[in-house]
Amino acid sequence: MSQYATLTVQPGASRGLAGVLVAAHLAAVAVVWLTLSKWWLLWPLTMVIVVSLADVLAVHALRTARRAVIRVDLGADAAVSVHFRDMLPATGRLLGSSFVSFRLVVLRVALANRHFPLSIVIEASSLPPEDFRRLRVWLRWRPLHPPTSTAMQLGASMRRDNPPTG
Repeated sequence: MSQYATLTVQPGASRGLAGVLVAAHLAAVAVVWLTLSKWWLLWPLTMVIVVSLADVLAVHALRTARRAVIRVDLGADAAVSVHFRDMLPATGRLLGSSFVSFRLVVLRVALANRHFPLSIVIEASSLPPEDFRRLRVWLRWRPLHPPTSTAMQLGASMRRDNPPTG
């Protein structure tokens, strides 16, 4: 058992993220309609954008899709267990490309059974404030590699050999 604590978060639906996603997709539809000169492409491209909106809302914002993440267990050695709504949990490791900001966390997880990393989007309103703060702190200050017993022994021997002066 590792001496470092694990963290479990259970993100819920996020109205703030849903609003941002709807606004971005509406902007994409507006760009298509204002700039495309081929009239016969307008409706197919609009339908692609609408289907994309429905997918990201169900997976990331409302978390109602079958493949929506409903729980994440983060371990000290970058081990991650991801629990989906209607699927078996998957394990993997947290990547360094994860993003942490004041209102948004994007966890990038390399799963054993997937070729491409999984992105888990967690907006501040999808967790209780204390849990979101705990997640942000844990991601920013966790050790990337927990110290091994050899490294701790080396550090202890260096302290004995070089007593503080002064």
